[in-house]
Amino acid sequence: MIRSLPDEGVDYLVGGPSLSARPRPPFDALACEFIGALSKLLRGRAATKAYPDLATFAFWCREANLTRLKQAYDDGQVRLGRGLAFHIAPSNVPVNFAFSLVMGLLAGNANVVRVPSALAPQAIALIDAIRDVLSEDRFAELAQETAIVSYPRGSAITAGFSALADARVIWGGDATVNEIRAIPAASRCMDLCFGDRYSLCVLNAESVLSLPDEDMNRLARNFFNDTYVLDQNACSSPQIVIWTGDNPDAAGERFWPAVRQYVGRTYELEAGQAVDKLVATMSSVINVNEVTHIVSDGIDVVRLNLNALPAELETARGRYGMFFEYTVAALDDIVDAIRPKFQTLTYFGFSKDELSSFVVGQRLVGFDRLVPVGRALEMDLVWDGNDIVRQLSRVISIL
Repeated sequence: MIRSLPDEGVDYLVGGPSLSARPRPPFDALACEFIGALSKLLRGRAATKAYPDLATFAFWCREANLTRLKQAYDDGQVRLGRGLAFHIAPSNVPVNFAFSLVMGLLAGNANVVRVPSALAPQAIALIDAIRDVLSEDRFAELAQETAIVSYPRGSAITAGFSALADARVIWGGDATVNEIRAIPAASRCMDLCFGDRYSLCVLNAESVLSLPDEDMNRLARNFFNDTYVLDQNACSSPQIVIWTGDNPDAAGERFWPAVRQYVGRTYELEAGQAVDKLVATMSSVINVNEVTHIVSDGIDVVRLNLNALPAELETARGRYGMFFEYTVAALDDIVDAIRPKFQTLTYFGFSKDELSSFVVGQRLVGFDRLVPVGRALEMDLVWDGNDIVRQLSRVISIL
C-alpha cells in the first residue's frame, strides 16, 4: 500500500514522499531489530555521551529493554498497527520525536514524524543515526515505511499529511493540540494527544534528614537529572518542591546545598538564560501572591517560598533551576490543589503503598505518573495514562 505524501515545501530529513503503509504486528521482529541496531550505533558514538537525553534514549532502546517491554503485550490478542501514524513532535524536548517514532514502530505502523525547523544538536545527531541505520540493506523495508520531515509551522502541509493518516500523535502545548485536531482527518483516524501538563516533587523531611552524605549527594544528582537536564522544559520536570514532615527547614539545609554543589559542577547557565531566569523570578514574585520570599545563594538555585498553594498552581512555573517551595504536614494536605493537568509526582521517602492509598483513597483527578526522584524524564510506553502501543494498534476479532 504505497501512499504519496506532500512534497512541495517539505524537507525530507529521512525518507521521501512515497511511503509504504502496510501494517505490522506490534513488536515486529524487523522493527525491534532496527531499534536495537539504532541503540547500539548511538551508544558507540562519542556525540551521544555529550547529551544525557540522547544517551538515555539510546539506553532505553537497547534490545534487552525491548524484550522486557514486549512481555506486557503477550496477551493472546491478534493485533496490527493502524497503518500510517503521523507524529507532530514538540520543540521543548529535543529527542521526543525519536521516542514517538519508536513507539509508532513498536505498535506496527509506518511513520511520518514532523520535527521542529530549529533542531538541537542531539536531535541532528539522532536523525543522522536513524538515516545511517535505515540505509543498511536489511532495513530496506522499514526505510520505505519511515519519514522524518520539516516544514513551516501553520502551513497547509499538515492538512495533507492528516488526510493520509490512520493515527495522529500530537505533542505540544494545548494551542498546538487544538490547532492540529481542528484539521480534518479520515473518519477512522485516531488522535493521541499530549498537551500541557504540570509536575511536582514531594520530599519527606525525616527521610531526607536520615540520609548519609553519599546518599544525599545521590538524591541531589537525581533531582538535577529531573530538572536541570532539560531546563525544566519537559512536562514531567517538577516546578515545585513540597516538603512533608516535622523538620522541613533542617532537611532543606542539607538538601539544597547538595543540589547547589552538584549544579555548580555540572551545569552552565548561559547569559541569555540567566536573564530569562531573573525575569521569570521577578515576574513570579509580582504575579504569584503566595510568594513570601526568595531564597538564593547565587544564580544556580533559586527558590520561591510560598505561604499557601495558589488556586491555579499549574501557572507557577520555573526554568533553569527556579523552584517554588511549600511545606505541608502530610500529602493529603495538597489534595485540594491537584488539577487534571498534573502529570508527574516525583517522590522521596514514601512507600508505593502510601502513594497508592493517596491516589486511590483521595480519588485524585490528576497525576498519571508517580516515580522516584531521578526518573521524571524516563519515557514509557504508557504516557499520560495512555498505553501508546495499544492505542496505535487495532485488535482483530477472529471468532
